[in-house]
Amino acid sequence: MIADELPRRNPEGSVVPSWPRDLPAHREPLEARGSVPALSAVPFRSPTQDLRDGASQIGGILTAMRRELPADRGFDFLAAEAYSAGVDFDHSWGGSRSRDWALWGFATGSLVRGAPEAMIRIQRASNHYFQRPDATRFAVDSTATSLSGREWRLQFERRSARHWTGS
Repeated sequence: MIADELPRRNPEGSVVPSWPRDLPAHREPLEARGSVPALSAVPFRSPTQDLRDGASQIGGILTAMRRELPADRGFDFLAAEAYSAGVDFDHSWGGSRSRDWALWGFATGSLVRGAPEAMIRIQRASNHYFQRPDATRFAVDSTATSLSGREWRLQFERRSARHWTGS
């Protein structure tokens, strides 16, 4: 790993923001087929705190995107707003190295708003496929102006120790 890729930490153990993605906001125009849509503001935050000399960590993430789309509806295929937030943790213990066992997890949520054309585009994207023929809990909603989602995971695992590996 290159030294510039390592996270910088303050004396309390928190990761110090670096690189332009961690700035409060940056605004840059996007160009599409000779037309220029409205400016977008995209702030990003991802603080992390180490505890117990690095054996435990807790972190969070918060992102927001807001576009000032023109009233002529020329960019209705783009989402006007998108927000996401999440927390994660990792706690290790046991054994002489204090890292044999771990409990980790995360919880996150998101919200996207925009014109129905943009929401249809998102619902039909390959990472969602709301139009799947086997879908029983959801379908493409052509009148939706917002979409939300959530995900969580909690996992207990053994990370290292003496164990039988085969014969």
